[in-house]
Amino acid sequence: MLAVSSITLTSCVNNDDGYYEEVNTQNTVTYDNLRSPLNYGRIMDVKQAEGGFYYSLELSSDPVYLNGNSSSRVYIYATIFHYSDSSFSGTYSIGAEDYGIDEVYYYENVNLRDGIVQNYDLGIGPKDIKRGRLRLNGDIFNSNKIPYIETEFQFIDSYNNLNLPIYGNFGGDIEYIRLFNKNLKSSSLSNSSIGSRKNKLNNILYKYPNLDR
Repeated sequence: MLAVSSITLTSCVNNDDGYYEEVNTQNTVTYDNLRSPLNYGRIMDVKQAEGGFYYSLELSSDPVYLNGNSSSRVYIYATIFHYSDSSFSGTYSIGAEDYGIDEVYYYENVNLRDGIVQNYDLGIGPKDIKRGRLRLNGDIFNSNKIPYIETEFQFIDSYNNLNLPIYGNFGGDIEYIRLFNKNLKSSSLSNSSIGSRKNKLNNILYKYPNLDR
């Protein structure tokens, strides 16, 4: 992954919902009064569907490797659906058909192997994260530039009806890996290695351990 320093950016996002005011991105996430840094980001198109692609969005405090072992203070994994003929930038919501969020996972003090979660101190998954949205603005498809995103998100942990928010933002350079969208160029994965990694990485989707709650 590409590291980014803690920076402040502003973004104006437009989609079918209209204009959004400027948002400061400070590269942090807060849950239950614990504020943690978000220093790394990655996007992959992990699954092709009718009319578009499912993308995974990963944000983490520490680098998460797709080969070998890694650990992170905080790790967020979300899958979003994007129609190919619409702008990638927009507001994605859980349960929406257009600009939809399929699922969200939030982990604290997590260990991973080959990008797949193995164990953690705290794990919150789709069973409890049933509401939420993220605003996303970025340029990941331009092969002449380093991919970057600016995002602001808030998800609700509904466990035991506590409705605790998981909220934060991130802005900076990311790693983009193309697995299925052959019309686009990846910034970090050569064409010769796509086939060997596609089967492995596609298994990451929906392959997390059962959460305790």
